[in-house]
Amino acid sequence: MEFESREHLIAEIASMYYKEKNTQDEIASRIGYSRSAISRLLDEAEKSGIVEISIRFPLERVSYLENQLRDLYNIENVLVAKHGKINQSQVLHLVGRLGALHVEQLIHENSTIDISWGTGVFEVVNSLSAHLMPGIKVIQIIGAAGGKSDPNVDGPELARLLADKYGATYVSLHVPLLVDKPTTRQVLLSENEIKETLQQALKADFALVGIGSVEPESSTSYIRAGYLSQAQIAAVKSQGAVGSICGYLYDLRGNILDNELNQRIVAVDLKKLLHSRCEVIGIATGDYKVPAVLGALRGNLVKTIVIDSSIAEKILNAED
Repeated sequence: MEFESREHLIAEIASMYYKEKNTQDEIASRIGYSRSAISRLLDEAEKSGIVEISIRFPLERVSYLENQLRDLYNIENVLVAKHGKINQSQVLHLVGRLGALHVEQLIHENSTIDISWGTGVFEVVNSLSAHLMPGIKVIQIIGAAGGKSDPNVDGPELARLLADKYGATYVSLHVPLLVDKPTTRQVLLSENEIKETLQQALKADFALVGIGSVEPESSTSYIRAGYLSQAQIAAVKSQGAVGSICGYLYDLRGNILDNELNQRIVAVDLKKLLHSRCEVIGIATGDYKVPAVLGALRGNLVKTIVIDSSIAEKILNAED
């Protein structure tokens, strides 16, 4: 057998092994290589990215935890993915899939969807099945992270990615999340384009929002974006902050803090959004987010929450 390049050779061997289910001995016989050479080339296929192995863990919900949280906090919807013995990255993917299933039940022609940012929101959007749907509109509701943040989980890119799933239109919010002073925020919010975008956001059918943590060791979105240092995050935490939604910091009782940082946030008015007909869907994974999720539940800062069973158990234990 002749091949155009080494990459073609490796791809062909990988196809024989993974798709056609030939043994390494059978491939060696067909190609004219030794078995050990075939083994080395299969290893190279994985390391080079020619072969990507994806393991899809079963998605299980934990209904008794969902029921307890729903009753305790009088929240509309609670979706809890079973954690099991898997790593945090895999749990994040499971929670994203669970959130995507909920979104697919909600979405319909002419839906308007608000979107913030974060890894949890990205996993939900990435897990959605792509298909064209007329009249869908996506609105970015939180200023961009920019700076050193991962563009894949920033608001503008997530809005575009979600819109692409449904062949939808999307509206970007061309402002930073955090500005230098409250007066700058007021000037931006009075701009016609920004004002109109955020007013449209209050009429959305549902919103996908991440639930952020203020634990200094968790590399919060503020830090990744270069807005705040570890020391500044620690200072905010000392003021009582436990989490953030749409950039707004809140305490363990779910009270949105009346501090200088919140007065510099450029995003949809969270209180108005919560009092609208919009179903605010909060996404969170990781035990370090327990205080943030607890505050969000106590303050009714989301109408639907999608979390993993480890967070759910720890919250119930904390309330006990």
